[in-house]
Amino acid sequence: MNKVPEVLFGLLICMAIVLVSFFLISDAPEDQGFEHPNYPKNTMQQAPDGSERGGWVTISASCFGVLTCLFVVGGLSLGLSPRQVGFAPWILTIAAVIFASLFMLVVFLYVGVDNSAARLWGMPLSTAMMLLVLTPSPLVLVLLYMVAFPRWILPPEEKTRFDNLVANRRARQQ
Repeated sequence: MNKVPEVLFGLLICMAIVLVSFFLISDAPEDQGFEHPNYPKNTMQQAPDGSERGGWVTISASCFGVLTCLFVVGGLSLGLSPRQVGFAPWILTIAAVIFASLFMLVVFLYVGVDNSAARLWGMPLSTAMMLLVLTPSPLVLVLLYMVAFPRWILPPEEKTRFDNLVANRRARQQ
């Protein structure tokens, strides 16, 4: 029996709980920044470094991001044909773990690394990793889905069967 819809519903419930937590958790003092010493008062704010940044909001956002990664890959697996699956669930599971791990790497770099010192092409390391590594990673999932669609989702024999059903229905309507 296919448990993917139940798992997706569970992930959706978890995402809703995390989203509600954003509104229930109060901001830490200076969570939105503090006065920058090199600029006139009320013109520029400076963010705290490392683990002081964000606090519980960062943890909630991390959970939401990982749940979203799992939800997207779970949604891709909804259409898997039970007769033609083979190793497809394993590939999608590995893709989900890699995607969520890349997201957590960006979060770790954001919280755990001094972004003022670590730079890549002029950007803070966490920003560079998000733009250069995390952002293109869903493209791998899309390409995997495009290449595997004829084998995993709509195998030729099921397409033929579907075409025959449509032709029979149209013949009966005329």
